[in-house]
Amino acid sequence: MLTIGNSVEINASLDTVEKWLLDMEKHYKEMHPEDHVRWENLSGTFEVGSILVAEEYLKGKLYKSRMKITRIERNGKLVTGYRSISFPYILLGTKGFEILEPGGSGGTIYRYGVTFRLGWVMKLFDRLTGAASAMQKHMEEEGVNMKGIIESKA
Repeated sequence: MLTIGNSVEINASLDTVEKWLLDMEKHYKEMHPEDHVRWENLSGTFEVGSILVAEEYLKGKLYKSRMKITRIERNGKLVTGYRSISFPYILLGTKGFEILEPGGSGGTIYRYGVTFRLGWVMKLFDRLTGAASAMQKHMEEEGVNMKGIIESKA
């Protein structure tokens, strides 16, 4: 198994960060202008079973992914789980997660990432292409950008 992810503390309430994330179709390109192409919630609702589409560039190559929301849990924090339903990611057992939880001084800690059940395949692919390393760098940039955007509007 291989997990690629990041966390960032945002100086805004959990509710503010959640609302921003729920409007991702509006904010997707803003979060990473040079790489993000499209984010669409095909179901129109954010609930278990909803289908999401993401298109983004990594190392100059366009990646398209369809995800299904598999978990939404609210218990003092928000935990969301996703499962890839598009080829080839489904073969790697690709799952995503987002966790929003209260941070210090009224802020929010946002943890997010992707897990590959067949991590050894992704590690081999990374040796050949650098894809996993590029994905890690991309996710770190997303966190920094998201933090700046939300804090500038809070």
